[in-house]
Amino acid sequence: ERERYQRQMLIKALGPLGQLKLKESRVLVIGAGGLGSPILYYLTVAGIGMIGFCDDDVVERHNLNRQILHFSSDIKKRKVTSAYEKLQALNPHVILVQHHLRVDHHNIEALISDYDVVVDAVDNITTRLLISDACYLRNKPLVEGAVVGMHGTITTIIPSKGPCYRCLYPRINLDQSFET
Repeated sequence: ERERYQRQMLIKALGPLGQLKLKESRVLVIGAGGLGSPILYYLTVAGIGMIGFCDDDVVERHNLNRQILHFSSDIKKRKVTSAYEKLQALNPHVILVQHHLRVDHHNIEALISDYDVVVDAVDNITTRLLISDACYLRNKPLVEGAVVGMHGTITTIIPSKGPCYRCLYPRINLDQSFET
């Protein structure tokens, strides 16, 4: 592993101690599509110790032009299974945890409980608010991203150190969806 991460450990702000901190970190990515795929890819190659990922969808042909973890041979396969196969081959030193489910108010707290940081890469505002509320109530840092057309946003929300998602977007349109 030292050889695998040697280049990033050359960065003074990271170094060997920072790499060890990454290895001890547990990150949950909700959404394994257009946004979640590259996030999962780079968390895996960076050496995050445990990466959970959640999606209830299957790979479809129209996903293939933007969802980099899914290949033509994965059509009709669960996205979490497809992602797991690629990520495991990419870095066998990372613990990968698949969650094939639709996030809802019944499972969100249990889902996020084992992770240090949650990454929201979902494509609908209702789920985004649910994730944000749960992270805020459980004091979990949240990194959320969205893409709408040719525009993207990324926001980091640290409960108790800044505003929540609802504070940032008080006039949110619950009918809005995001391309991921």
